[in-house]
Amino acid sequence: TLKLNNCKNILNQSMAITDCGLIFFGEYGNNIDRQKVNIYRSKNNGLDWDVVYSFESKEVRHVHGCHYDKFTNTIWTLTGDFDRENKIMVSDLNFDKNKFIGDGSQKYRAVSIFFQKDKVHWFMDSQLEKNYQFTYDRKNGEIQKNNMFNAPVWYSKSLEDGYFLIATTVEKGKGVIEKSANLLISNDL
Repeated sequence: TLKLNNCKNILNQSMAITDCGLIFFGEYGNNIDRQKVNIYRSKNNGLDWDVVYSFESKEVRHVHGCHYDKFTNTIWTLTGDFDRENKIMVSDLNFDKNKFIGDGSQKYRAVSIFFQKDKVHWFMDSQLEKNYQFTYDRKNGEIQKNNMFNAPVWYSKSLEDGYFLIATTVEKGKGVIEKSANLLISNDL
């Protein structure tokens, strides 16, 4: 139903589905020339797609994911990969109102994110620097640096019993301290 401009597929776990059934995802590909990168929306279970937002040429490399925040009925878009390309963008469901969090540094290069009523947690995905978990306080907008991880964090899952899983990966770079992938679990983030 759709042909993508900059990629053949999207990153695993990078598609958002809202409570009202809207579907969102962004293009994830090598994008060496830093062409425009689109975010798509479907209102009818993927039968038809609209470009709901576009990052301009040279603004980002690709979209790591669009994630639905049920607490605020918004989409959080995570992008990468190099400095100034790492964005966390919070948008309404029409992408008419877009708020950017962060300065584009590796601190904001993330694939995984968890939403709680008062806080949002993301995990760095950087082979270039040490990787940390960050917590965004919804009330005051403060960002706190938390746990360090020995490698980039790619995938995550929130379980029904209250546990949270994250998985690290192995890539080349000084941000990769360990030579094995890990699966980590937490009951309180």
